[in-house]
Amino acid sequence: IYNTLWTSYYAAIYRVNELLTRSEGVTWSSEKTTGTLLGEAHAMRGILYFDLVRIFENIPLLTVPTTENVAQANPDDVYALIFEDLKYGAENIPADAYPKASSSSNDGRITCYAAKAMMARAYLFYTGVYGKEPSNVTKAEVLQGLEDVISSGEYDLIPLYKNLWYCAS
Repeated sequence: IYNTLWTSYYAAIYRVNELLTRSEGVTWSSEKTTGTLLGEAHAMRGILYFDLVRIFENIPLLTVPTTENVAQANPDDVYALIFEDLKYGAENIPADAYPKASSSSNDGRITCYAAKAMMARAYLFYTGVYGKEPSNVTKAEVLQGLEDVISSGEYDLIPLYKNLWYCAS
């Protein structure tokens, strides 16, 4: 199970790194498209690394595409990249890029709100496990991101949790 996860996640990280290192040579249709796609790529890499570092803790940190055998990085360095990538995604994916009203055509895309929510999840995990504040994100930034998610009106809580799973009696 872990070998497949490791291989799949690093294959995805390799692809994201390919896109990010070659993005300067791409002719983008607009600045908004550039921000959206690169924001999604950064957010995806942040999410991939967040899963890997929670499962394995000491992992190689790759920010460029390589097939070299790279030594394990300090988890603090991995979390620094996670927060950097999620902040980039939150700042560069436009709030109106993938509205919930059009979810049938854009489901599965990373929104700025998803990046902000994942940043909060990573922050809670990091501060809970390591007992210290991350170096490149503050509690105030995380809370502001959550306030943005709440005030967007795009998301809400499930009205009755027990109805989430249908069980015929």
